[in-house]
Amino acid sequence: MIIIANMSSPLLKLSDHYVVVKADSKNTSSKSSIQPMGSLFEQMSFLYMEGLVLQLKAQLHQTEKDMEKRHANIE
Repeated sequence: MIIIANMSSPLLKLSDHYVVVKADSKNTSSKSSIQPMGSLFEQMSFLYMEGLVLQLKAQLHQTEKDMEKRHANIE
């Protein structure tokens, strides 16, 4: 799965599944945001993925303790 902002992305040919985030990216010419380059796309992608994790957590009946067991800590 890939997350893209542009349906003409060459990455579409490499993935079976994709999500289109309707937000300005570094290659977007509309500039509907005052944020520089791809900041808005990156933030929206993060929020999408956070929502996906919460959905999977609920569907798979996972607790935070379950998730901690598999979480890599590089601090």
